[in-house]
Amino acid sequence: MKASEAQKLVAVLKAAYPRQPIPPETTRLYAAQLVDLAADAVQQAVRELIASSPYFPTLADIRRRVAELQLGAPSAWQAWEEVEQQCRAASHHGGGVWEPYRPRWSHPLVERVVKLMGGFWQLYESERLSVERAQFLRLYEQARSEAVQTAAQGRAPAIESQAAKQIEPAAKPGGNWPAELTPPLRTVDGGTR
Repeated sequence: MKASEAQKLVAVLKAAYPRQPIPPETTRLYAAQLVDLAADAVQQAVRELIASSPYFPTLADIRRRVAELQLGAPSAWQAWEEVEQQCRAASHHGGGVWEPYRPRWSHPLVERVVKLMGGFWQLYESERLSVERAQFLRLYEQARSEAVQTAAQGRAPAIESQAAKQIEPAAKPGGNWPAELTPPLRTVDGGTR
């Protein structure tokens, strides 16, 4: 974003919040702090903040919203809903010929948190889904928040949450094979493949 574009955005903010006095130093500071961001993302973030907040947005508010838009990660509840949809899809997978079910995630952050929870099959086979859901929501929200904060500060967001690294995945009820592998299939003669 060019400094002139940033100054125009501050003018838009002044018009949207006419009761807020904005000294010239603030305009220069906002312009200087927003030039490293994409103009279209900043414009969208400012539009959304004007529509949703009765208060003049801080630089941190604008940068955080831009980071959320660029990260594109779903909310924690949307991510959990995706996990549930993948579990339903896995239960209907088959059709005579056995192929391993490989869930497809909408965002790398969803996939990362699923892996931190012990993998897809851990969640699929869980008998304590309400506990898993609470842990997933907390872990995902924390990982998403850290990724947004990192991006808002001008660094590339780390998909792996620092807090998430501290959580050990629970043991899998039917065995403890890697999450990337599907459970073994018993053949008619009793073997596995």
